[in-house]
Amino acid sequence: MSKTLNRRRFFKLLGFTALPVLTGLGNFFPRIAEAADDLKAKMADEKDAMPLALQYSATAATRPKTKASESCGTCQQYTTKTKDVGTCLLFQALPKSLVPAKGWCSGFVKKA
Repeated sequence: MSKTLNRRRFFKLLGFTALPVLTGLGNFFPRIAEAADDLKAKMADEKDAMPLALQYSATAATRPKTKASESCGTCQQYTTKTKDVGTCLLFQALPKSLVPAKGWCSGFVKKA
């Protein structure tokens, strides 16, 4: 048997090397989408009891008139998780405790 690379042997080798790579990538990309969905599912809802009591607002457009520098990102009770999202100590008892950095609530305390 000759060890030369003909078309049939080339496609067999290509199939055996590409299959594990493509299978691995196929499992990787859905996980990224699942992570984004999990993040959205854990975001605090403005209609829950605790956020309502604290006049929580996820966006600057719906919050009461406050200083522009007052936002969750500059609050002492906020801990950054990702670039635009973090956790709030006031909402930690809730299953949905993630808040956007641009959010605001009446429990705002400026970082020292």
